[in-house]
Amino acid sequence: MSNISTFGTFGTARLGIYASQKALEVVGNNISNINTPNYTRQVLNQKALHVGGVDHYTMSSDVRVGAGALVTGVSQLRDPYLDIRYRNEMSNVGAADAKLAGLQELAGIWRENAVFTPEMEPRRREQDIARWHEAVKRSMGWAGQQ
Repeated sequence: MSNISTFGTFGTARLGIYASQKALEVVGNNISNINTPNYTRQVLNQKALHVGGVDHYTMSSDVRVGAGALVTGVSQLRDPYLDIRYRNEMSNVGAADAKLAGLQELAGIWRENAVFTPEMEPRRREQDIARWHEAVKRSMGWAGQQ
C-alpha cells in the first residue's frame, strides 16, 4: 500500500479538480457549438500522474496509486478515413482549378486570334503561339515539369 501524506492528498485533489474543470469547459464548448455547421466535437485527453520510481517494498499484487490527473490536450473526434478522403478531394479540386485556369486562358487566346495566318506579323504570331503552348502546358498540369 502506498503512503500518501496529507499535503500530497491535497495536491492530488487539486489536480483532479483542475482536470475536471477543464473537462467541463470542453463539454460546455461542445454543447454551445452543437448547431454550428462543420463543428467537430472535442474530448479532453488526460493521463495519470505517477511520482517517484519503483517501490521495491510492495508486493506485485499491490495496486499502484497515482498522484492525480494531468491534462495532456484536447482532441477532435473525427473519422480518420473521412479526413484523408476530404484532403484528397480538396487536392483534386485544386488541380482541377489549375487546369480550368489554363483552359480559360486558351479560350481567351483563341478569341483574340481566331486563326493563326501566315499574313500575321511573324513576331506577333510567334508570341501568340508561345502563349498558346504555355497555356496548354498549364492546363494539362505540365508547368514546371520539363
